[in-house]
Amino acid sequence: MPVSGVGNNSNVSGTSYKNNVNSKLGKSELGYEDFITLLTAQLKNQNMFDPASDTEFIAQMAQFSALQQMNNLTAMIQTSQAISFVGKTVIVKTFDSSNNVRYISGVVESVSFENKTPLLLVNNKYYALSDITDIIADFGGEMMEV
Repeated sequence: MPVSGVGNNSNVSGTSYKNNVNSKLGKSELGYEDFITLLTAQLKNQNMFDPASDTEFIAQMAQFSALQQMNNLTAMIQTSQAISFVGKTVIVKTFDSSNNVRYISGVVESVSFENKTPLLLVNNKYYALSDITDIIADFGGEMMEV
């Protein structure tokens, strides 16, 4: 159930961005299972006369953990930024059917998530944070750069 403009995009249909988000992003991060698979393959294929030391594995796990926490922090910052746009009028960079750049304005109605990526609902279509070019300020109609 959406709360304060934040929800799951499965409740809204007919969006152009939502249908293409997987093809644009792909699988861009390694998960815990991927790390274990790589570690297992490394153990299976190591030189039996010169095995890797346990400190190398501990260092790899520490690096993986740090990278995973950095990814979590980035996702949290993007989520906070997306939520802060709810109710604000924004300028969105989009493309028409001929692939020409167009700019539209609209109020951010809600935020939904596709594969942990925040998507902003503007004029009944979903857009990524990177598609937002400006925020129209409440005072005097001036524009602020994002």
